Amino acid sequence: MNCNILMADIESVLSFLPTLTHLQLMSEDRLLDTRLFDGSCWENFIRAKLPLLNKFEFYFSRIAITDPDCITVESVIASFRTSFWLEIKHWIVKCHHECGKYYPKYHLYSIPIIQDNFNCPEQRSMIRHSASNTADNDATLIVNAHRLSVDLSQIVGQAISDKANATMPYVFPNVTELKIVINEKWSASLGKHLYKIVTLWNLGTLWLDFQCECMSTVNLSVEMNTLLKLASNIRSLRISCNKSERMKMVTFNAICLTLPHHIKRLDADIMHVADAKTLLEQAQHLKSVTFRTIDPWYFAHEIDLWLWQMKRNTVVYQVDAIRLRRYDDFESNNAIHLWLGKDVNQQSSSSHSHKRIKLC
Repeated sequence: MNCNILMADIESVLSFLPTLTHLQLMSEDRLLDTRLFDGSCWENFIRAKLPLLNKFEFYFSRIAITDPDCITVESVIASFRTSFWLEIKHWIVKCHHECGKYYPKYHLYSIPIIQDNFNCPEQRSMIRHSASNTADNDATLIVNAHRLSVDLSQIVGQAISDKANATMPYVFPNVTELKIVINEKWSASLGKHLYKIVTLWNLGTLWLDFQCECMSTVNLSVEMNTLLKLASNIRSLRISCNKSERMKMVTFNAICLTLPHHIKRLDADIMHVADAKTLLEQAQHLKSVTFRTIDPWYFAHEIDLWLWQMKRNTVVYQVDAIRLRRYDDFESNNAIHLWLGKDVNQQSSSSHSHKRIKLC
């Protein structure tokens, strides 16, 4: 939905769908029509035109204008507290006022929340006031997001501050792609903290984003091994170190060289060809690898020659390269991608390597 869409536009389309049972409406833009935030308008329309509707999921946003006659959290949510919403349809709705980066906003949404991408707890930290159409405004919110980004220091801090509570403010049962941002230090028992908000065995992709020199008081290898055992369906792992040579070395030794066999795809900042060779030799269960490095062309040549000498069949490799101002600059998009086959000796019949090179 774009910002110019009106309630009348939606009504004109949906009026032709009287047998509709499930409706989902999401808007990335800030909506202008206040009728979209009026529960009585929706109630009247659904009663008249969508009598069979039993599931209504939505997420609307609009700028919070300071005009005293404008809508407020309480005025919005009051229109969703009728018997139609609570007793007949059993639809839970919540509204919150957010202090955004550039301007305040209102968000109106159904529970569970529907968002493909969710940044936690950044979104929660900007909330200034919220209200639900039910009595329990502080209930844990279910978020049906598939991609989730969490700041490690914030979720651990939140867990400590909420220690008296059994649950976290959000839970994400359907997340398949998880990004963990590490700013200060790696937390002990990370898996235990994540287990409270994420269904770990649903994860297929994990991204560890080390933003700075991370000081760890725990054994990173042991912690990662524990986490990957809890999330045993992860197939793809990405590790980025934000130009930190120390973190590249630490993550290479503690994580890359101890990957469990269920990890099939690895994307990491690897600066030295010798390290790349060591990794490929030890982790032969990997089906694809991306090395992000200063000179991917040199990497491609050296790795391809070494794989040929080792009788490893590289199905295809691709080089992405951007010209740098200085040799010691690092561009994360500079990478060599390898799709690996079996050892030639393990194949019933040998096959020739195929190469595809791309310069971006």
